[in-house]
Amino acid sequence: MQYNVAQLMKEHTGAARHYDINEDISKLAGEDMTVEAPLTGTVTLMRDTDGILVTGNLTTKVGMPCVRCLEPVVLPVDIELEEQFFPTIDVETGHKLSAPDDADPDTLIDAHHILDLTELIRQSLLLAAPLRPVHPDGCPVEQPIITNDDEAPSPTDPRWAALAALREQETNNGRRSDS
Repeated sequence: MQYNVAQLMKEHTGAARHYDINEDISKLAGEDMTVEAPLTGTVTLMRDTDGILVTGNLTTKVGMPCVRCLEPVVLPVDIELEEQFFPTIDVETGHKLSAPDDADPDTLIDAHHILDLTELIRQSLLLAAPLRPVHPDGCPVEQPIITNDDEAPSPTDPRWAALAALREQETNNGRRSDS
């Protein structure tokens, strides 16, 4: 997702360009994530005193393993962009410009006046993806049901002893009322 911003850099502060996005970003996914739908939405590039301010609202769907059952789950992801990009060459004179010291190299507009959103979108996708993805309607794999007849493992940590005693007391009270 690259945009030539030479003409925008020649305009006054506040000038803007709006772009509709419908891109395949499957190559931007992380290790445990797949992109299941195209990235769609709108991006605005606005000229400001320092360069170009990029804002946008984008959506896609990602596939990840559910943290409960480890089966794949596809979830929607909303991405909000807001990043300042800095020119490296003055569009009028061709002189080299210095970017702020704290500017990320991925936020620099190259010598051909190309603004590349790829890394910004990749990072935003990773940040917007759920940390603990779960199936919204419950896991398709049935979870085992523990009954009183099943043996629960005995706690090995002494801090669990009080809880184990309460459970044992409930179990014994439940058996007496059944008799």
